Amino acid sequence: MLSDAHGHCTLGGVSLAELRAVHHTFGAWWPELGADSRPASLPAGVYDRLRSDSRALLRQRAEAALASPASPADPAPLLLAFPALDHPWLATSPGAGVFLKHFLWLPHSPSLLAWAQRLAAAENAAEAARQHAWMRVVFQKVAVEDELPEALACLRAVYGGDDAGRRALLTAEADMLDACGLTELAAWGRTLGLHEPARTEAGIAIPVRRPAPTAAAPDITVLVPSYCHAPYIEAALESVLAQTYAAFRILVVDDRSTDATVARAGTVNDPRVRIDVNDTNLGLGDSVLSALERIDTPYVALLNSDDLFHPRRLELCRAALEHSPALQVVATGLVTVDSSGCRLTPGNVRRLFDGRHVADWMQWHAGTGRVEPDADLLAALLERNFLVTSSNLVARTGFLRRSAESLRGLKYCLDWQVFLEAAATGALAYLPDALLGYRLHASNTVWFDDERGAAYALEVNRVLAHTLRRAGARHS
Repeated sequence: MLSDAHGHCTLGGVSLAELRAVHHTFGAWWPELGADSRPASLPAGVYDRLRSDSRALLRQRAEAALASPASPADPAPLLLAFPALDHPWLATSPGAGVFLKHFLWLPHSPSLLAWAQRLAAAENAAEAARQHAWMRVVFQKVAVEDELPEALACLRAVYGGDDAGRRALLTAEADMLDACGLTELAAWGRTLGLHEPARTEAGIAIPVRRPAPTAAAPDITVLVPSYCHAPYIEAALESVLAQTYAAFRILVVDDRSTDATVARAGTVNDPRVRIDVNDTNLGLGDSVLSALERIDTPYVALLNSDDLFHPRRLELCRAALEHSPALQVVATGLVTVDSSGCRLTPGNVRRLFDGRHVADWMQWHAGTGRVEPDADLLAALLERNFLVTSSNLVARTGFLRRSAESLRGLKYCLDWQVFLEAAATGALAYLPDALLGYRLHASNTVWFDDERGAAYALEVNRVLAHTLRRAGARHS
């Protein structure tokens, strides 16, 4: 029954896990094909023989696997062929759910994954998925378990509408899963954030631009190292121009952006804004050091070109530096915002739309992103950079100049190096209020990028080694 005319059993090459799913699928057909319900077109005993042969093959494969575990050199298992989209088994979502049930339970099914990839890559995939709840559930499975790009793209197209339309789709899926006894599988939708409404709360409210003071000379330079942030640079600059403390100037130093960042920055018409473009791409550390040579104010605040200042950031950070001459660097709490500037939290992050890296980072930051104001800042920073970003630096200009040698060549860890250096001598203050909007999107954080991950790891070790050497020297 399981062999072809030449006696070859093609199912013999299927993985043991998928063979088990096939066997259980055969067993689920009993109400339609067994005993008195057997259709007249099916000869007596055929279905029973199918199940018997399937059971024997499964036992044979299991015993072989126990006797000789698979090795990396073994050939890849054969893939099962699933029905075409117009097959009667897939006509209704409850019927398709019953047919696919044991493969939906099976983690990382290569055959289901290959089938889902073909379905999701089809020209009408999004429209078909809107019509078939079972297809959306299959795409959710491979999106969560295997990060299948085609499934993720299709799901974004399907669920990218308004909240009411998304809720209707989720209700249809819940009904299907309930009818098939698969209610636990709704967890895939929750993992992807499909039940979360669209975000609307602003992370940082930016008031109207405040005019420059007529008498006071600027004593803070807001240094904006920019690179390929055309969609965000204007909001970043407007957040500075709305500061309650207005005696500042803005220096945008662009590191040879390949997009419209410089042009967009130029649309912010204010005499306090100056835009320079590096002759060559220098990287963050060297770009900042080069710009420091042109800064003549006693204080400097960094702002990456995609982040946002709270309106009182300069006022409160400057006050801390003025109050304590021993302080060299001030950092604050922060609020995470998405690409649209809406407040991003662990409770409203949507993995499907924000990406797995953003969702994972939010969970990490929720557990490590805050410390008590009286904590040992050096110990906390050696454990993890809870201050997160160079946008969180407000410092005395002289301190940054004196730190130049340790900052030279750093592209990713400049902020951590400055925080550690200041904390090691008790010259770092931490204000827990969220005075910074850290914009989190798929392209702005180095550890999201596999290609730059190795370079980032090397910098982490360089900064850590430098800090430990300095600590050892001071101890001696």
